[in-house]
Amino acid sequence: MVFLRILNPAAGLLALGDAARFVGRHHALVAAMTSRELKDRYAGQVLGAAWAVISPMLTMLIYVWVFTFIFKSRLGAIDNTAAFTAYALAGLAPWVAMSEAISRSVGAVTYNSNLVKQIVFPVEVLPLKVALASFPTLAIGLVLAIGAASMSGLLDVGALLLWLPVALTSYLFFVAGLCFALSAFGVFLRDLKDIIAFILGVGLFLNPIVYPPGGAPPWLAESFNYNPVSLMIFCFHDAVVGRVDPPNYALIAMPIIAIIVLSLGWRAFRTLKHAFGNAL
Repeated sequence: MVFLRILNPAAGLLALGDAARFVGRHHALVAAMTSRELKDRYAGQVLGAAWAVISPMLTMLIYVWVFTFIFKSRLGAIDNTAAFTAYALAGLAPWVAMSEAISRSVGAVTYNSNLVKQIVFPVEVLPLKVALASFPTLAIGLVLAIGAASMSGLLDVGALLLWLPVALTSYLFFVAGLCFALSAFGVFLRDLKDIIAFILGVGLFLNPIVYPPGGAPPWLAESFNYNPVSLMIFCFHDAVVGRVDPPNYALIAMPIIAIIVLSLGWRAFRTLKHAFGNAL
């Protein structure tokens, strides 16, 4: 019965307005908690907050180096090394940022049980701050991707200005929805963090990230059109390197999917949060 209530379409529409009002009321707290999330992540380390830049940059550059030079003969190339680098980074940026967010979201509630048990604290802030804290990682990856696209001649400034806001908004809604749902389910299913880690481990190879256009096996390339994560990555490809992927409707479909995921995630969290205190 709980899942039937969550999937109710009419209630889903109301949930979007409820989420917007919540952010409006608590925007200052959301901003403060997001800032604290980023600071606490690297507290006590020698380089401190600099790791927020260094870590995702090194991660993405290592991926690009491995799949450009080590596995180049296996994966092929599009036009040149700079072009493939731009293409790969445009996909890696949202993937690495999303992976970071959903990995942390599983424990967003359980690791803050002291806050959850305070009646006056709006617990919805906990998964939301995790989603928002992934934006620096996304921004760093996009800067690298845009730089590589400019060097390779693929960058279309007009398309970037037009489609990047669509891609970023879709990313925020989609990832926030996942974070709400996973943080709620993680309270009751403690194995969820291991399940998510496994899915993320293989997910890199099931999305259009390390494969150049037309380089994925036909069965896998077909699945891209039905995979929301792949559609999100296509949106960033379209914004940064232009229409190099096979014809798809990602820029139309992904915003709709992202809104649905946000609605479902918000409703799942709000439906289950009343039982958090007993489960923690």
